[in-house]
Amino acid sequence: MLFDSSGAAYLAADLALMADDPATQEWWRRTAPCQHPVEEAAPGEWRASMTQVYLME
Repeated sequence: MLFDSSGAAYLAADLALMADDPATQEWWRRTAPCQHPVEEAAPGEWRASMTQVYLME
């Protein structure tokens, strides 16, 4: 999944709009049982940072 925001200043508003969307809520409800934290995640976190491998400009 890719999420693109309009920038850090708009991130909270973009996330709030996404959370208010009924289709997104349904998707989250259906996919929640499939979610598991990655082994590399910090305690209490679900995701871990990745090292950038390629940059194509």
